Amino acid sequence: LLEDGVHSPCNTHDNFLRRLFDFFFARPGSIWKLDAIWGLDPSMKDRLQVQQSYVAKAVQANVVQCFVPLSKVPNSWSLRQVDAMSMLSNAKADKLMAEQMAKEAKELAGEHKKAATMLDGIRKQSAAEGGIKVERKANSVYDNDKLASTNLLAKKQTVH
Repeated sequence: LLEDGVHSPCNTHDNFLRRLFDFFFARPGSIWKLDAIWGLDPSMKDRLQVQQSYVAKAVQANVVQCFVPLSKVPNSWSLRQVDAMSMLSNAKADKLMAEQMAKEAKELAGEHKKAATMLDGIRKQSAAEGGIKVERKANSVYDNDKLASTNLLAKKQTVH
């Protein structure tokens, strides 16, 4: 689960996804232990929070549901830049990071507003709201379908 995630999580979790895929492709059998492995690294331990897990020994399946909070560093920065800045602790780096995070938050809020406006427009056009009602066109590919033509799905079947 990605905090504040939308259809394209690249805007909110790009650097996390890079690290996740890098780990998965290097050690696919250990992906279910990612929280314990990353927990040893001070820069990574807060990037993943296990919500629940399940180990099925009979079929050798390990399932872990995780929550990934928003990054504390700008998502538009490259992974190399994030690593470099995380090693620095000076006022200039902190100021630069805060400015970039504010810019990204504003852009993300704009994207959310745009999506909400689009969804509101679609809702207003729905038949329930008196908008456009979509009629089925004649001569569709389903006209020759046995289930559609005999309406077997709607009939009650009786057992004798």
